[in-house]
Amino acid sequence: MIRMNDRRWPSSIYADWEAMSERYLPGRAELLASMSATLAELQPHVIVDLGCGPATVTSAVADAFPDAVVIGVDHDPALLVLARQLQTPETRLQIVDARVDGDWRSRVEQRPDAVVTVLVLHYFAQAAWPAILRRIADGLEPGEVFVNIDVFADLVDADGRLSASGPAPAPAPESSSGDEVDSDEWWRRLRASTDPAIAVGLEARSQMEFVSAEFHPDLAAYRVMLAEAGFTRVDVVDRVGAACIVVAYK
Repeated sequence: MIRMNDRRWPSSIYADWEAMSERYLPGRAELLASMSATLAELQPHVIVDLGCGPATVTSAVADAFPDAVVIGVDHDPALLVLARQLQTPETRLQIVDARVDGDWRSRVEQRPDAVVTVLVLHYFAQAAWPAILRRIADGLEPGEVFVNIDVFADLVDADGRLSASGPAPAPAPESSSGDEVDSDEWWRRLRASTDPAIAVGLEARSQMEFVSAEFHPDLAAYRVMLAEAGFTRVDVVDRVGAACIVVAYK
């Protein structure tokens, strides 16, 4: 099972990332556990984590599936530095520098039989979704899966809050300092790092543009997009508030 709350990280910045992620999506740990159970039923051999960030989830997936090759894909230079620092002989991680909305498949040497995204797709504008989903589907064989965790518009309350429907989430993990960490504070802490590799990554990142589109389709609209991309079956396997795990089968 994918376990996040009790993991030991090589530096505090990873714990802070996890605390920040859970702050923005209470119940994320439960959804990841459900994703693990879904993948366990399928026993994939090669799992690609698209938009892996610092690879906290990617490394946990590798621990949960010791017989699988697990590949994280991202193009943020600063986050890739952190992701590569989690690469050890024990974790068996592969980290690839490629865009989620680009030709990442040409950069991944082994064909995946499972692709996962965790709170990633909403960063992309609506116009980018069809091509992203088609690229995922085209790389899978019949019966293989794409597992997506994200927030969907029809599950958000009218005032913009995450819906209270669904099971109550477990307490969020604490940051390294025990306080709440938002995105601005997390990046401030990363910039305060004395690691020269992180400094290089941050400098490269400063030459790039990163803007979230914050596009959250309705579940019904997302189902249509998946069908048009070539997926033949779509299941919602778990929900916490406005976030769902949607499993699409080729």
